[in-house]
Amino acid sequence: MNMFYYEPKTFQEACDLLNKYQDDAKLIAGGQSLMILLRQKVVVPEHLINLKNIKEGAYIKEEGGELKIGALTTHRQIEKSPLVREKLPAFAEVFSGIGSVQVRNWGTIGGNLAHSDPAGDLAPILMVLGARVRVISKSNSNEMPLESFITGYLETKLRASEMLQEIIIPLSKAKSGMAYEKESVRAGDMAMASAAAFIEIGSKGITRAKVVVGAVGEMPIRLENLEKELQGQGSKGELHIDPKFDQSIIRMDPYVSKEYKYEISKVKLRNVIQTAFERAKQA
Repeated sequence: MNMFYYEPKTFQEACDLLNKYQDDAKLIAGGQSLMILLRQKVVVPEHLINLKNIKEGAYIKEEGGELKIGALTTHRQIEKSPLVREKLPAFAEVFSGIGSVQVRNWGTIGGNLAHSDPAGDLAPILMVLGARVRVISKSNSNEMPLESFITGYLETKLRASEMLQEIIIPLSKAKSGMAYEKESVRAGDMAMASAAAFIEIGSKGITRAKVVVGAVGEMPIRLENLEKELQGQGSKGELHIDPKFDQSIIRMDPYVSKEYKYEISKVKLRNVIQTAFERAKQA
């Protein structure tokens, strides 16, 4: 089957193409995820739309107390951004653990989130930060929490005529800290288990906590019971962390057992909660 190839110069042109070809089209930005699927013939689109020439899609800016990142911004651009390093240093750190420099020079934040691999590094920390995504189509634009955007294994709420335009991260005004850790076979590999935490503190200890475990289930999971247990802790400088979660969510892994994934996840959860708490105290 012949494949038709397009290089739109604007989001509007890309949306027009998506609206026209719907399920017969696939978007490609950095191609770090899609090229594998194309080679394996997991997906065989009739129309391939390359977004790399959409210059308006790559940016990092602060606006209205929020950090806004264009969906076509590369991992390397975010990793090296002075603004990200100033406002969200732990977020910048995450990118140094994604693949190689070559991968980070091509991969985009929007492509990573739209692919929705549960072993990905970005979704867990963006979820604890309360990030939202802007989704656009030919005739519409709307925002939704990243937490509701991701719906399952390689699945999101994106319709065939829609694409990601922007990721929006609220910047906390309180004393806060965040942290992310993952377990992988080699440095830079996809995670076998990961954890992210965001902590805000006040005079009476933790006032807000968000905790996510990643790479163990079909999608990153918020641990709301653990978040509630952390409320009010830390007023005397110590935390009691009991990071249990439902083991039934753990999926099979070619490298390790479910039992290992569960135990290493608990270790990572303790680490990131403690680190986020210490960073909040130093903020």
